[in-house]
Amino acid sequence: MKPSCLGAEVVERWGVKLSHDQAYRAKRKAMKLVQGDYIEQFTYLRSYGQELLKPNPNSTVVIQCANSDDNHVFERIYRLVPVVQGISANIESRLCVKHLYGNWKKKHFGLELKEVRWAAARATTFPTWERATQRMNAIKEGAWKDMLDVPACHWSISHFRTYLKCDLQVNNMCEAFNM
Repeated sequence: MKPSCLGAEVVERWGVKLSHDQAYRAKRKAMKLVQGDYIEQFTYLRSYGQELLKPNPNSTVVIQCANSDDNHVFERIYRLVPVVQGISANIESRLCVKHLYGNWKKKHFGLELKEVRWAAARATTFPTWERATQRMNAIKEGAWKDMLDVPACHWSISHFRTYLKCDLQVNNMCEAFNM
């Protein structure tokens, strides 16, 4: 909810007018009460990594941090897809298309390339996906090659297995829990 909407809601419910800054601070305080202090959550990353290892003792968890003024700044957490794949052939691992696109667009930018990349990701049939990839090849061969460096079974709906009923593509949950 935007602070302006929050201010309107407060006026409607209680007849009290809030400035934009007051509404913003109230929202921030409420979010902290509901979600907790997100900075504090980073102190638990090592224990999260240990929890990931408990049910998967032969796995590896890598937490990448950068040092900043004597504090560790979280950069990213990795889980090793080949290790997960080695557990069972029936495990499907998916990657967040938004994250893949964010890295890919650093090298291949432009609205048309973006639209084609997302068309390939959202394609629900193999022929539709193939048309999108052929269009990408016609626009920029390097972008096409880089797009196919990551197997489509990890990011395109057309290649997802059908027994899973979730087609989530664009958040961390699909990377962490879609197995």
